[in-house]
Amino acid sequence: MLAWLLLVLIGASLAYGVVVLLAAARLGRRPHVPTEAFLPPVTILKPVKGMDTGLLENFRSFCRQDYPEYEVVFGVADPEDPAVPVIHRVIAEHPGTTARLVLCLERLGPSGKVSNLHQMAGLARHDILIVSDSDTRVEPEYLRRVAAPFADAKVGAVTALYRGVAPEGLAARLERLMIHATFVPGILAGYLLEGITFAFGATMAVRRKVLDEMGGFAAFAHLLNEDYQIAQQALAAGHAVALADLVVDCVLGRMAFHDVFARQVRWSRTNRIARPGGYALAVIRHGVFWSLLLLLAQGPTPLALGALAATGALRLAVVVTVTTRVLRAPNPARGLWLLPLADALSLLIWALAFTGSTVTWRGQRYRVSREGHLEPIRRGNSS
Repeated sequence: MLAWLLLVLIGASLAYGVVVLLAAARLGRRPHVPTEAFLPPVTILKPVKGMDTGLLENFRSFCRQDYPEYEVVFGVADPEDPAVPVIHRVIAEHPGTTARLVLCLERLGPSGKVSNLHQMAGLARHDILIVSDSDTRVEPEYLRRVAAPFADAKVGAVTALYRGVAPEGLAARLERLMIHATFVPGILAGYLLEGITFAFGATMAVRRKVLDEMGGFAAFAHLLNEDYQIAQQALAAGHAVALADLVVDCVLGRMAFHDVFARQVRWSRTNRIARPGGYALAVIRHGVFWSLLLLLAQGPTPLALGALAATGALRLAVVVTVTTRVLRAPNPARGLWLLPLADALSLLIWALAFTGSTVTWRGQRYRVSREGHLEPIRRGNSS
């Protein structure tokens, strides 16, 4: 019975790998959207809390866009935030760019980020709003690529894939590998089977009128995954969500292992609550592990050895294809030797998502309800 169960999981894993490769090929065949004919004014919203690696260069990249009319709105909740001097420096360095800092002193709910976004959006001058996390770095044509899909009036929101860059140390290299080898392949499978039904904090663009239909950012102040929920509500209202023709950089720098672990658990538990069925099916990603169990159960039989060879070869093909052809990551082979460790960690984190509902975000612990609502956990409360 165990052998049959393992064979089903292995077969599903092989099918999943093929789907990812097909999605990568389809994405590569997408026609490039012209970036010259449609250049509407846009507002970039940059919610900021604390210092990220390379923060100055990250912010500079958004103020050096090859785009006719745009503004950059930085938002912080604390006037003493250590990022404030960096923001002032960037604004002073780019007098030709409309950029300003907004103090977001109102707290609308558990999500400080969304509270900031609500207050920043109220001061935005343009009708296309582009939200981007502070650890994101982009090329000068970024705005052209993100704005282009809005030429289609049916498009209500746009997002973009991202890759990990500049990792320092083992933990950051594992983070990069889990983004490239686990997270992005899962997104590609969804892209082929369902279409674009998601958005990411690295880039989440939305028409103001579409956002207003949802109640504005304030309607998401109780959620951790506001980017995903905005995409879902845009789709439910009959708008399309598009994937921009570019990949942005998430600058990793040096990370502590416990921070990487906590972030991965947070993402996993949030995803499990948002998509319980799809999250449970993600168990099929781990074909090499199921093949190893089959080998332990049966010994070195031709079937067990063949399953291990097939899942291992396909796993490597998926990672290499996604890293080189989809993400076009620099130094694609860097850290690839860590793949077995990254896969083992991914499987552990997948399982841990079912063992609790607490997450840690920006130093604060929360309990996530079945509806995805955040409830701050005060010190002394049980988790």
